[in-house]
Amino acid sequence: MERLPSRRRVLGSVAGSFVVLGGCLGGSDDEDEPPRLGAVELRNSHDRAHDVRVTVVDDGETMYQRAVSLDAASEGEATGRVLTGGFDAVEGALTVEYAVDGGERERVRTADLGDEPCYVLLIRVGDDGGVSTFATTGHECSTAQNGSTRS
Repeated sequence: MERLPSRRRVLGSVAGSFVVLGGCLGGSDDEDEPPRLGAVELRNSHDRAHDVRVTVVDDGETMYQRAVSLDAASEGEATGRVLTGGFDAVEGALTVEYAVDGGERERVRTADLGDEPCYVLLIRVGDDGGVSTFATTGHECSTAQNGSTRS
């Protein structure tokens, strides 16, 4: 006659399964949170100076605004600034608006950046004067998390 497992063994197996699968089934609250913005980095690789206006918007309200003049790149060395303005502490989605030399305003939403908890948005003026943006995790994210900020 085949013996059925004891009630204790079945309950132990079920409890163990929940522990093993808990991370897979439950999903964390962090998955719904948009990433934080650790910093906005401005970089100029062009042989001409450029003015960049950066605005960080939280739920329609301007929380940070700065106009920065970037010197021309010299002998292949890019110039730049790292902007931090307390926006790393905001837990909701932010929008970064920027314009180079008074041109058309571009927008980047932190909610669209990816799955990492924190990003640095790089706004780069390239060798040819073209503007591009990149999102990266970097030193500014860990620095901002530790309470030290620059600019």
